[in-house]
Amino acid sequence: MKTNQPGTGDIPERKRISNLRATLRNGLRNACEKLSQKQRKIIVGAMLFVFTMLVGVSITDIFRNGAKLSETGHISPLKITKPVKAPNDTVSLKTIDHETE
Repeated sequence: MKTNQPGTGDIPERKRISNLRATLRNGLRNACEKLSQKQRKIIVGAMLFVFTMLVGVSITDIFRNGAKLSETGHISPLKITKPVKAPNDTVSLKTIDHETE
């Protein structure tokens, strides 16, 4: 029976993930080392442009759909209990009803 427990002969899940990360990191490093400085600048500029466009589209979409950031009409007041001093110095709770105030 195979398990992922340490010491049972199988590689634990964390070690597999660590090996996968190291493999991906080394592959990316090798790919980047093959690029010239000019190619790196072009790629970074293109990525910056794409991410800027995505943020711009997201922001315009938020405001185009009529989302108002300061709307609070859907939030109702909470019934808050506050301590009131009782005759024997014990604390009792009094419920505040915002609708009657």
